Amino acid sequence: MVESRPLEKALSHVTPIVGIAIITFPIFIALVASSHEAKDVMTTVYFRFPFRMFFFWITFMTLMLPVEVRILPSRVVKGLIETEK
Repeated sequence: MVESRPLEKALSHVTPIVGIAIITFPIFIALVASSHEAKDVMTTVYFRFPFRMFFFWITFMTLMLPVEVRILPSRVVKGLIETEK
């Protein structure tokens, strides 16, 4: 018998919608910026939100990691998944 799970159904719809919104947000900003003059865009485009420097440094530090540091955990996880089969 199939059970009705409204929370799972809602999450299965909300999750992709939020993901699509996050991915398309920069495109939306580019389209809006293209409809303004260059001087307006250059003086007022910067994002002001709490913890912006924290997110910048987390992203920056992640990009500065050597390739080996990023690949090795992926291989370990892949090995663990293969051993479960």
